[in-house]
Amino acid sequence: MDFNLETMAFRKWAKKHKLTNSAISLWYALMEVNATVGWKRKFNAPNSSLQEITGLSKQGLINARNMLKENKLIHYKKGSKGCAGEYQLISLVQTLDSSVHSVDQAVQIVDPYRSKYLPIHRQRHGQGQERQMDEQAIIYFYEAHIGMMSIFGREELLSYRDKMSDELILAAIEHGADNGARTVKYVVRILEEWLENGLETVKDVLAYRKARLKQVQKTVPFPKNKQDDYQALFDELRREG
Repeated sequence: MDFNLETMAFRKWAKKHKLTNSAISLWYALMEVNATVGWKRKFNAPNSSLQEITGLSKQGLINARNMLKENKLIHYKKGSKGCAGEYQLISLVQTLDSSVHSVDQAVQIVDPYRSKYLPIHRQRHGQGQERQMDEQAIIYFYEAHIGMMSIFGREELLSYRDKMSDELILAAIEHGADNGARTVKYVVRILEEWLENGLETVKDVLAYRKARLKQVQKTVPFPKNKQDDYQALFDELRREG
């Protein structure tokens, strides 16, 4: 599947249908998981992994998945005991008469699962229509996780695409949402902090937050039981909020 085209088609579809933020987050999470396995038509994804990516509870994940199923955005088959469930993402590019791609592009996409993966969050710069599509996807990601933006807010957020990767911008939006962010300024402060500390990748961010967490733990006389690094990181982020 082509991440850019599918995201734009999803954005157009979502304007006409009501989805919860949880369902939207799960859709993006499934896109990410599918990308890591090479865009397979059917793929397996453990509930624990999806909960970790989305921050959803077990019941929240079930509800979000049911909503995606009801809206015919995915097919899902429950896994047998000890096995992860099987998912199939339904290509919106094929099913919608979407304005986000031209007729020529539509003709070329015979099988979206054979399209080259061009993830929005790994493109630092783009040109023409591709760059515009990426900008719209970032805006939608923000509005799905935090809320509507003003024109000025959009311009301010998108200006950081000249300073860092889309990957970091999306990560900052997600971190902001986890902390209860309500404005673009909150996300901008996160981005500025990462720029000041020379962080260029999500891996850098995780290492940076991990180091900060260790400093915090040194001040606690009776530290809590050790958690895995990922969970501890996001617990700290929530405390900061």
